[in-house]
Parts: sequence; structure tokens; C-alpha cells
Amino acid sequence: MAQIVTTTVNIDEMKLRRGIRRKLDRIIDDTLMLQIHAAFERYCEPYVPFLTGMLAQTTRVFPEYVEYIQPYAHYQYVGEHFDHTLIYHPKATAYWDKVMMTEQGDAFLAEVKALIKRRARQVHGR
Repeated sequence: MAQIVTTTVNIDEMKLRRGIRRKLDRIIDDTLMLQIHAAFERYCEPYVPFLTGMLAQTTRVFPEYVEYIQPYAHYQYVGEHFDHTLIYHPKATAYWDKVMMTEQGDAFLAEVKALIKRRARQVHGR
């Protein structure tokens, strides 16, 4: 079973004015979400268990999520049958996305902010 890791951005629509909402709809598109999820996958990689490298090297990145496609991905994610080495990924752990966000969340969010700013400049010319 593939393990899907998702991130969610909640925007309180009641607090957004229509103009801001329209601008956000033009900025937050599949291109931007693909870039955000690619960054997320890159930040997670050092935390992904590594024995032969297949789990970390066969991810698929989509605008909606990052997918770890190996059939054993779920077991590694929850720490069952946790067979890996720390030689290549010394930070490897179960629940790697949560640990990454604890340790590298600020850096990841700074990159997301930069991606959003760059996309806003592309779309709105500023």
C-alpha cells in the first residue's frame, strides 16, 4: 500500500475580501502546489527510512500530495517492520513528515513563503 502524505492550507473565506480571494485563486494553482509538495518531499527525504534507497527514491509528487509508492511504505511510516540503516539517512524515523516539520518546519515554511511570493509576482507583475 502506498503511503500518501498530505499538507493542508486552510483559508478562512469569511475573512477574505472578494478581491483578495480572486488573487489567491490565481496564485494558488497546480503549478505552485507541485512546487510546494516537491519542496516538502525534499525536506522529508533525510527522515525517510533507507535500506536500499527504494522508498526515498521512488516518490511521486502531485499538486495534491506526495506519494511513497513502495508496498511497504505504510509499515515504514508507522514504524512496523522498521528495517533500515542510519548510514545514508541518519535522521530516518517513523512519521518522518511530522519529525521533519518539528526540526525543519521553519525552513520549509520560509521556502513556501518564497514560492508564494515568486508566484504572486509572476501572476500580478509585482
